[in-house]
Amino acid sequence: MKTTSNSNIRIMKSSIVILMIAMSTTVLAQGNEQQGNTISIELTVPEYVLQDGETVAIRGEFPGGTASKGVALEKTEGERWTGSITAPSNRGQSFEYEYIILRTDGSTYIEWYDGRSFDLSSGQPLEINDFFRGLGPVLEEPVQLSITVDLSGLDNPEYQIQNVGLMGSHGGLSWEFPGRIHELENIQGESSSWTTTLELPMGTPIDFPMKFTWKVDDIWNWEFLPHYQLHLLLFDSEANEYKVDFAFDSQGYQLKPSQAEGLDANNYAKAAELFKGGRNYHYHLAMSLLDRDDPAGAQLAFDQYHEYFPEESETTYEHFNTAKIQHLAVNGMHNRALEMVEKDFNDADSGIRKSYHRYLKGWVFMAIDSLKASREAMKKAIILADDEKDEYSKKQYARFGLAMGYLKETDPSLKEQAKELLVEFSTKHSNEKIRRQGWKQLAAVTSNTPVDTLHKRALQELRELGSPRQKAKAKVRWAQYRLEYASPDEADSVWTEFIELEEKLTDLDLLDELQVLKAEYLLQRQRAEEARGLLEKVAGAEGRQNAAKHKARYLLQRQAKEQHEKIKEEEKQ
Repeated sequence: MKTTSNSNIRIMKSSIVILMIAMSTTVLAQGNEQQGNTISIELTVPEYVLQDGETVAIRGEFPGGTASKGVALEKTEGERWTGSITAPSNRGQSFEYEYIILRTDGSTYIEWYDGRSFDLSSGQPLEINDFFRGLGPVLEEPVQLSITVDLSGLDNPEYQIQNVGLMGSHGGLSWEFPGRIHELENIQGESSSWTTTLELPMGTPIDFPMKFTWKVDDIWNWEFLPHYQLHLLLFDSEANEYKVDFAFDSQGYQLKPSQAEGLDANNYAKAAELFKGGRNYHYHLAMSLLDRDDPAGAQLAFDQYHEYFPEESETTYEHFNTAKIQHLAVNGMHNRALEMVEKDFNDADSGIRKSYHRYLKGWVFMAIDSLKASREAMKKAIILADDEKDEYSKKQYARFGLAMGYLKETDPSLKEQAKELLVEFSTKHSNEKIRRQGWKQLAAVTSNTPVDTLHKRALQELRELGSPRQKAKAKVRWAQYRLEYASPDEADSVWTEFIELEEKLTDLDLLDELQVLKAEYLLQRQRAEEARGLLEKVAGAEGRQNAAKHKARYLLQRQAKEQHEKIKEEEKQ
């Protein structure tokens, strides 16, 4: 590949910042479009993002909107840019948006931040007030990243790894669990080694966060098996090849990078140096100070990071302390982590704070497989949390932690208690996104017994939680479940559900999945010609490469083979 010096890696200083607005949730009735409301925009753009003479604009594509071709914002003072857009006046609508950077050469980069939305039905003022989150250095050319995992050091019979998965922010990866796990391929002849290659497009940030997941007993495990570990890969722009090998360290009982080419692994000090002025600078600085055993300095850096980028559902205090304790625990400093969390517990000035630190203590004990001690800490956290003042659902987090501990036990009765706790967590947590994670975990835990009432309930609940796309995906998963487990008497209702869902889906990949499900339904009922028509449509779709397309091709090949064998059998007769 063409080499590019570090000095040429551009900090994301844009010529135009464009606000892409995609309307969701409510569809206006045809012919009933109403006069739009004016929404004022105020955007803070840090000095490191824009150079002299550069401008900021917003654009959107939604019914009645005036910003479809871009509306310029005006720089009023300092880092402040203002303007307005027009949105539908229907107060039942909401819209999601994201910032996109457009360089002078015409290339665009999407800000590494999702989940921005504005609810027109909430009654809040028609104002958007945002802080632009700069990215930092990016890859100037597309690259291939090779990743290999060696688990031969994991000799604990409790963990019979069936497969290894990868999650992350870039390169086609996702943090959506368990729906979008990137599965590695087992290396032929090596039962404990897996590998994969990722295609990273130009514009990918050179700081690449990722983590591994494990499949055991046909269930994907998120954080606690064997231990949670977030890895940071830092790319060297001058390299011609990018690969990293991970091996399980039986001493530290965690997965560690063993060899790397074209990148650094978990080098937060170097990341902080490269990302000065970028979005993640203070985060990398904080983690590097933890590496140097300077928790006080790390606290200051992390406070600065969250001043710029506040989390929606937790305070700076809690976010950093979690990162601090987790960082110490996963790097083998469990005693230090327990000392710090005990000090934080004693210094806490409320039951909620004390509950939170008991939860963290339970997490550390779980990380070293001290399950009894972990349970005691989680139970104490539940007792300390006051429901009326439990704004951040500490009691529910502790219930979730207690459930995860029970799931690691071999006693079936404890596993049943875990399911009960997950149901309580998923129904009572105040945050919809967190409730969704609870139902997803319950769906995974009960996947071995798909006809189980709890598994069915989890799949049903997921249809109404999350973003519009997440809800749509959950509805397709429910359709798949219905195809596999509905009784013969329900066959007609299953087909009706397919048709109704088809009318509502707009995502082409999800539509492809649904068409394949319809084809499988028809094949089950010996309606091969109708099924073939649907499969050929999916298999021949131009511009799309997805799992549904591959499955459609497989089913067509299987259908052709069966037809060929049938003809041969008839000829013999």
